[in-house]
Amino acid sequence: MSNRVDTSMLRGRPFGGAILLINKRLRSITQTIHCDERYVIVKVGNKLLVNVYFPCQGTHDGVTLGEELLTQISSWCKQYNDCDIVFAGDLNCNLDSGDPVSYCVKQFVDRFSLSRGDVSIIILMFRHCNLCERSIEPPELYSLYASLIP
Repeated sequence: MSNRVDTSMLRGRPFGGAILLINKRLRSITQTIHCDERYVIVKVGNKLLVNVYFPCQGTHDGVTLGEELLTQISSWCKQYNDCDIVFAGDLNCNLDSGDPVSYCVKQFVDRFSLSRGDVSIIILMFRHCNLCERSIEPPELYSLYASLIP
């Protein structure tokens, strides 16, 4: 996005971006590990929270971008291998399909021994509504995160 803003005025629907909101009562045990245009990694206690925004399906070089994101995120996860990883975000893919991006994500999940949560919510929480089986209300997100953090 920064490249777009640097070259001209941004028009239409903006794209990209990832954010994690942390309750101020957890601030003393929170450390920002990495913040990028497409992913954010925050350590809260012994949990490594990863929120990622993958390119939309059909995007030019989308698979390559996805692979690069997962490679970068993997290196951070390896550095914090003593932490439990919570991987979430807008993956812009169906993990039950055989497309190349979902294959890369599945490899990442296997590499770090992650498991999917409730399939109706999906561990990868913020999927586009047209891919969701149901929408996720904020109280559900809060309780899901709250159950992960001490």
